Amino acid sequence: MPELPEVEIARSLIADRALHRRIVDVYDSDSYVGRPHSPGELRSALTGRSFTAAHRRGKTMWLETSGTGDTAAAIRHLKTQQDGELLVPGSGALVRFLFANDLVDQLDLLTYPVVIGQGTRLFPDAGPDAALELVSSRSTSKGITIQTYRPAGRPQYATSDPTDLT
Repeated sequence: MPELPEVEIARSLIADRALHRRIVDVYDSDSYVGRPHSPGELRSALTGRSFTAAHRRGKTMWLETSGTGDTAAAIRHLKTQQDGELLVPGSGALVRFLFANDLVDQLDLLTYPVVIGQGTRLFPDAGPDAALELVSSRSTSKGITIQTYRPAGRPQYATSDPTDLT
């Protein structure tokens, strides 16, 4: 699909004119029929914040905002209001946050047959353990394995009792 210069122009204008400026009001048109949020919800979520970065990949643009809003509550709201899937590709920090707030319904792990010797851990050394139930597993012709897991509560660990030798 060809690049759309309009998307980059919009991103560039926002970056030049709106980054790091406080949002004082948001016009939230009620005329949009397929709106993903209720009237006023966008206004209350953005007023008082500022855009900290404007990104584009292909024809998709997204903005980062400042503020310390309740991210977990916002994601819970998205999950209840949205049809379909809410996908989070990549970000290990966000995956850890989602796990800590019980917001993960499915985890797709891709393992590439490459040894790099170092890297960022997906899960921290410390923190609560979580059991995962394997839903499916497959591999590609290049040796990449794709495992799909669902959270299964707290893990059950086997205990050893030296008096129970049966």
